[in-house]
Amino acid sequence: MTQILLFDFFNTLYFPQHLREPLNQELIEFVLQHASQHPSYIFTSAAPIFLERQRSKLVPPFTDLFSSKKIGSKNDPQSYLKLADQLQLTPTEIIFVDDSETKLAAATAAGLTPVHYTANDQVIRQLTQLLS
Repeated sequence: MTQILLFDFFNTLYFPQHLREPLNQELIEFVLQHASQHPSYIFTSAAPIFLERQRSKLVPPFTDLFSSKKIGSKNDPQSYLKLADQLQLTPTEIIFVDDSETKLAAATAAGLTPVHYTANDQVIRQLTQLLS
């Protein structure tokens, strides 16, 4: 049974090319609506200092932010196992949303449920199905 949602940051929740509003407010609103039943976290390759600058905009609705600089490469299944252990969950209790097929393959190898981000409506539809 799914317990949490784990999101990539760049090109999923944050689009630096959108200068006026780089945060993906539609997906963040989805997270907010489901936060009481399914806590959400961010796992990103962004530098820890950048994450700390964004923290006030993201926590809440996200419970916490994790950097691969501290956990390990997002291309390595061991990083997802380490993160699941830190969260005191089994990998099968985690849905991972990312735009990178390589990172999703690593997460899948670790036992997480992958969702490939291509657009908000597609991800919201998939997550709604997985969470129901």
